[in-house]
Amino acid sequence: MHKTTLEQWALLEKVVELGSFARAAEETNRSQSSVSYNLALLQERLGVALLAPSGRRAC
Repeated sequence: MHKTTLEQWALLEKVVELGSFARAAEETNRSQSSVSYNLALLQERLGVALLAPSGRRAC
Protein backbone atom coordinates (compact mmCIF):
# COMPACT_ATOMS: atom_id res chain seq x y z
CA MET A 1 0.00 0.00 0.00
CA HIS A 2 1.29 3.46 -0.88
CA LYS A 3 1.70 6.23 1.66
CA THR A 4 0.28 9.65 0.97
CA THR A 5 2.82 12.42 0.55
CA LEU A 6 2.75 16.17 0.93
CA GLU A 7 3.62 16.30 -2.76
CA GLN A 8 0.39 14.47 -3.64
CA TRP A 9 -1.66 16.84 -1.48
CA ALA A 10 0.07 19.82 -3.12
CA LEU A 11 -0.77 18.42 -6.57
CA LEU A 12 -4.41 17.99 -5.55
CA GLU A 13 -4.50 21.57 -4.33
CA LYS A 14 -2.99 22.80 -7.62
CA VAL A 15 -5.48 20.80 -9.74
CA VAL A 16 -8.40 22.23 -7.75
CA GLU A 17 -6.95 25.76 -7.90
CA LEU A 18 -6.33 25.69 -11.66
CA GLY A 19 -9.22 23.44 -12.65
CA SER A 20 -7.27 21.06 -14.87
CA PHE A 21 -4.63 18.36 -14.74
CA ALA A 22 -2.80 19.86 -17.72
CA ARG A 23 -2.51 23.31 -16.17
CA ALA A 24 -1.43 21.82 -12.84
CA ALA A 25 1.22 19.76 -14.64
CA GLU A 26 2.51 22.84 -16.44
CA GLU A 27 2.62 24.90 -13.22
CA THR A 28 4.53 22.18 -11.35
CA ASN A 29 6.87 21.24 -14.23
CA ARG A 30 5.51 17.70 -14.43
CA SER A 31 3.90 15.61 -17.10
CA GLN A 32 0.13 15.35 -17.05
CA SER A 33 0.45 11.59 -16.59
CA SER A 34 2.59 12.15 -13.47
CA VAL A 35 -0.06 14.40 -11.95
CA SER A 36 -2.81 11.90 -12.82
CA TYR A 37 -0.81 8.97 -11.45
CA ASN A 38 -0.03 10.69 -8.15
CA LEU A 39 -3.64 11.72 -7.62
CA ALA A 40 -4.80 8.19 -8.44
CA LEU A 41 -2.43 6.88 -5.76
CA LEU A 42 -3.77 9.41 -3.27
CA GLN A 43 -7.38 8.46 -4.04
CA GLU A 44 -6.53 4.75 -3.77
CA ARG A 45 -4.84 5.25 -0.41
CA LEU A 46 -7.74 7.27 0.99
CA GLY A 47 -10.38 5.03 -0.56
CA VAL A 48 -12.44 7.95 -1.87
CA ALA A 49 -12.86 9.82 -5.13
CA LEU A 50 -11.36 13.27 -4.64
CA LEU A 51 -12.22 14.75 -8.03
CA ALA A 52 -15.26 14.28 -10.24
CA PRO A 53 -14.46 14.34 -13.96
CA SER A 54 -16.30 17.10 -15.77
CA GLY A 55 -15.46 17.00 -19.44
CA ARG A 56 -11.99 18.39 -19.85
CA ARG A 57 -11.94 20.08 -16.45
CA ALA A 58 -11.39 18.68 -12.98
CA CYS A 59 -13.81 19.66 -10.26
